[in-house]
Amino acid sequence: MLAKIWAQATEKLVEQTFKVVEKSSYGSARVSLFTIVDFSEPPRLDEWKIELNRILTNIGFRKDGNEYIASDVRIKDIVSDYLYLPLESEDSEEERDDVFDFDNGILYVKRMKIYAIPEKIDKKCLSKAVSKLTDIVEGFMKYFNFSKTFFGVRIVFENSSEAGKFKEKIHDQLNRLGISQIYQSDNMVDVIVLSIAKAKEAFEIIENELFGGLLSKIKRLPLRHLKSA
Repeated sequence: MLAKIWAQATEKLVEQTFKVVEKSSYGSARVSLFTIVDFSEPPRLDEWKIELNRILTNIGFRKDGNEYIASDVRIKDIVSDYLYLPLESEDSEEERDDVFDFDNGILYVKRMKIYAIPEKIDKKCLSKAVSKLTDIVEGFMKYFNFSKTFFGVRIVFENSSEAGKFKEKIHDQLNRLGISQIYQSDNMVDVIVLSIAKAKEAFEIIENELFGGLLSKIKRLPLRHLKSA
C-alpha cells in the first residue's frame, strides 16, 4: 500500500519546481518535499477547505499567486483525492474520477498531498521547512482523524554515484530512528519519514549530510529541465 501511495505522490513531482543548490557536499542537488495525509474519517470538501485556510493563516502562510509562502517554506501545490458519496445511497462509497453530480452527492477528502520546497537554502533549511509542514498536519489532527501520514523528500543528484554515496551515508542513521524508508533510482534518492514526532530529527540527518559543504548561488528550475541529469 505504501509503495502505491508513494508512486502516486512522486508522479506529481514531475510538475513541481525543485529547489536547486549549485554547491553542496555532493555537488549540485535538487530538492523537493511533500507531505501526505490519509483521513480515516474523510471530512467534507467544504469543511476541509475552511480548515486548511484557517491553519495556513494561523501558522504564518500567505498567498503568493497559486502558492503559499512562509518564512522557511513555499508550498507549490496542495492536492486532494476525493470520495464521492451519492445522497440516495449513503451507505455505499463510490470513488469517481469523472464529473461529480454536486446536486445529488457530497465530496469528501480522503487524502491530502502537500508539495513544497525550502524557501531559502541554508544548513537547516529542510528541518525548518518540515517543521512548518508538521504544524499544518498537527493543525488538522485537532479536528480530523488520520489513518496514515508521512513526510517525503526527493533529492536529485548530478549522477547515480553521488546518489549512492549519499544514501549509504544516511542509511544507518535513519535506520536507528526506525521510522523511515529510503529508495534510490539512478541519480534520485527518496526518503519517506513515517513519524510526525521524529520528522524534524530525520530531516536534520538528511540536511547535515547534504549541506555539510559550501553553499553558493541558489536558483529554481522545473524538473522537466532536469530529467536528463
